[in-house]
Amino acid sequence: MLLVKDGTLRITGSDGSTRFDSDEGLFHTVTRDIKGTLSIGTVTVSATNHSSTTPYLLGSCHPDCTHAIGAVKFTLNNFAAGMAFDRWHTMLGGSIVWVMDGEAAFQNVVGSNQRNILQLLTYSLRVTAGQVFLDRQIFCTTIPSGVNFSFLSHSIQYNIKAGLFT
Repeated sequence: MLLVKDGTLRITGSDGSTRFDSDEGLFHTVTRDIKGTLSIGTVTVSATNHSSTTPYLLGSCHPDCTHAIGAVKFTLNNFAAGMAFDRWHTMLGGSIVWVMDGEAAFQNVVGSNQRNILQLLTYSLRVTAGQVFLDRQIFCTTIPSGVNFSFLSHSIQYNIKAGLFT
């Protein structure tokens, strides 16, 4: 059933369930695509309980934008470690985990990172005051004395749209 009332549009199924409601707050892009490539150098961490955030400015957008969505493609500069590459990964909110490493929390659970993450690197999109950023967050705990942990260099190709929910 189609209902148009007070400037809104609602479509319901025969069972009464809402299939579309223009008041739901749909995402509208209000800027051109933001495209490019970032080159990220190797980061070496040697301190226990390291936490850092590095913002990378991707481009500008309309000042009313509140969110960014899109896709990123990671390319490793070597094949030693990291996320799968040579394909696009969708970013619709949240973070992409680039590196997650740790010891298993339970015996006989080979490869489990549950409850004991030692190194973590994530990327998240952020929109602030008409600027679109890709934030890199690095967290490291319990690095033994004299040991360095390196996040390897890589590049990130991106195709992002900024907008708002209305």
